[in-house]
Amino acid sequence: MWKDSEQVLDSIFLSYNKILNRFHSLGVTTKHEKEIKHLDFLKIELNNMNNY
Repeated sequence: MWKDSEQVLDSIFLSYNKILNRFHSLGVTTKHEKEIKHLDFLKIELNNMNNY
């Protein structure tokens, strides 16, 4: 059952790891040409939440 609920959530929301892996495979970097890490992604999310 845990796998099923996890799959449902994955169909709605991508996990941070999946999003970061997608960024890495696409070659997306920070403005300083560094690899995006969890902390960078967290800052983006917090900034987006503060805008609402």
